[in-house]
Amino acid sequence: MNNLEWTDKFSVGVRELDEQHQQIIALIKKLSDNQDEANQLDSDHEILCEMLNYSNTHLRDEETLLKIYEYPDFDDHRSHHQDYMNKFCEFTDEVINGKKAKISTELLDFLNDWWRHHILIEDMKYKSFFREKGISYNLPPLDGQN
Repeated sequence: MNNLEWTDKFSVGVRELDEQHQQIIALIKKLSDNQDEANQLDSDHEILCEMLNYSNTHLRDEETLLKIYEYPDFDDHRSHHQDYMNKFCEFTDEVINGKKAKISTELLDFLNDWWRHHILIEDMKYKSFFREKGISYNLPPLDGQN
């Protein structure tokens, strides 16, 4: 398993989305690091729920931004998000409902691989789109708050 680590090559040029990507990467690392802990199962559940909620928030925010700026590949991008959520929910359900006793290497590999590919390939497409449109790195917060 090759844990994902944030570097500038992951920057999509939008501060809020970059910060969210950093948080997702930190949660994946937290889940991975937790596998050696004594109270692993309880904290796995907690981290998985946090990851699920945060993934939902991030993907919703990203889709909102893409829709606002009429990103031409919006439907395809959203489809990637839906596929991720379906697969991640399957893994999460197996752990939370006791079908699996612990987090599998398969889940950790999925999270690391999916986010690496999604940010470096799929999200970089909208980075170019935003740059061509002259959209600034410092967009107002997506939730309308300062």
